[in-house]
Amino acid sequence: MLRFTLKHMRIRLGKHILTALSLIITLVVSMLAYNISNQVKDGIAGSYKYYDTIIGPSGSQTQLVLNTLFYTDKPLGLIGYDEYERIAGDSRVAVAIPFAEGDNYANARIIGTEAKYLNEFAISEGEAFDGEYQAVIGYNVAKSKQLKPGDTFYSVHGLTSDINSHAHDGENEMYTVAGILAKANTAADNVIFTDIRSVWETHGFGHDGNDGEDEHSRGEGGVTAILIKCASFSAQASLAGEYGKTAGMQAVNPSVVMRELMNNVDTTKNIVYILCAIILIMNLLIISVITMLNMYDVKKDIELLRLIGVPKGRIEAVVYIQNLIVLCVSMLSGLGTSRAAMAFIGAVTQSMGIVLDAGKFYGLESAIAGAIAATALLPVLIAVKRVFAGGIIDERR
Repeated sequence: MLRFTLKHMRIRLGKHILTALSLIITLVVSMLAYNISNQVKDGIAGSYKYYDTIIGPSGSQTQLVLNTLFYTDKPLGLIGYDEYERIAGDSRVAVAIPFAEGDNYANARIIGTEAKYLNEFAISEGEAFDGEYQAVIGYNVAKSKQLKPGDTFYSVHGLTSDINSHAHDGENEMYTVAGILAKANTAADNVIFTDIRSVWETHGFGHDGNDGEDEHSRGEGGVTAILIKCASFSAQASLAGEYGKTAGMQAVNPSVVMRELMNNVDTTKNIVYILCAIILIMNLLIISVITMLNMYDVKKDIELLRLIGVPKGRIEAVVYIQNLIVLCVSMLSGLGTSRAAMAFIGAVTQSMGIVLDAGKFYGLESAIAGAIAATALLPVLIAVKRVFAGGIIDERR
């Protein structure tokens, strides 16, 4: 029976391919829309769960948050390190983390900070940096550049490697990989962390090469932002109010800014879902029409099989097997295509701080695939019922 089914499918291969393409398109669009929107939402929600305040130069609040939490966009400018020291010693502040950036390695931003910032991340290989020109590498950077603990690299001036960038190739500007971050599926996978003084010295803030110089004689550069976890809600409100009135500076609550962004994401997601529903309905109509045309095409074949005594059940089985083969091939192809598309989209969106895991699969995606499969089989069931209920073939024959 299977051999006869496959031979019969080859006769009308074009229509089966058209049906498969309709199913693949429906599945890919639906799964991508759901998966990407949820990964973006999860990534945004997880990025600001620990710190409740960001202090930085005055300017766009959204730009400050995106630059600090997602390591994207340009810094707004610099504030003095003495401001960080004053904030870190404030009784209202539980944790304060300085940020400084300005260099990259192979388009991966180098973030100057303190080792305690890495406490919120898991290190899969090596250890946290414990000195200047030591670096902890994000998972994606380590994987793409094949870096491991003990390897070295030189930084390039600028946030991206372009024609105007130049390498820092001085003897003291060679970084050594101290550790590799475990995969976090966040923007941290795409950056490099180092001691903040490494960034300062690379840009001319540091010791001048005189022998006998101690740590306190080194110059200090500025910071692009300060991440803060306040001791209490009232402390956060007080600190934000104070720095909101300080000239040239601002205090931003990242949760407020990100909620606004998430509202925009939710609006966009709803629009995409509506478009997916329209595509699903259109493809259902296409599949229904193709199925009915197929049934009319095989009318003579079915009549012939009935005349030579082939049981009704066996004929129905052939029809169902054909459509199940098309459905299975379509679902597997759609799943593979959606994961490949996810990987491509993720590679494009990395520069925007959006990290997508092509291997991440939500449970509801199975329900979406099941619903598409059920709606694809429905026209087949209706058509078969019509055939053997006298709609196309007289059952008395």
